[in-house]
Amino acid sequence: MLSSMLQGVAGLVIEPYKGAKAKGVKGATLGVGKGILGLICKPIAGSIDLVTHTTRGIGNTPKSIYIGVKKIFKRKIKGIKVPYVYPSIRPYIPEEDEDIHGVCVGEDEEGKIY
Repeated sequence: MLSSMLQGVAGLVIEPYKGAKAKGVKGATLGVGKGILGLICKPIAGSIDLVTHTTRGIGNTPKSIYIGVKKIFKRKIKGIKVPYVYPSIRPYIPEEDEDIHGVCVGEDEEGKIY
């Protein structure tokens, strides 16, 4: 937009010079008209261009996000797999179990709790 404004201002000087060089005074007069017209039209065209590109960018944003997310999830993420260690299985020994439950069913002749 700024470049369009600068082109419009520069047109006030350049267009009369080009017209005077090509057709003399009549060309210079036409050049002033072109310069004034450019001073009005070029900033308007620049503003329209700004709105057009902004709208195009907003329209392309969902597609860009979709493509980016698709690329991220396309890569396989390898997780760390921790092996499960099963506890060792031992045979049941009642003498080791008597203090664990705290339940006394009875005693045998030797005084062992069962």
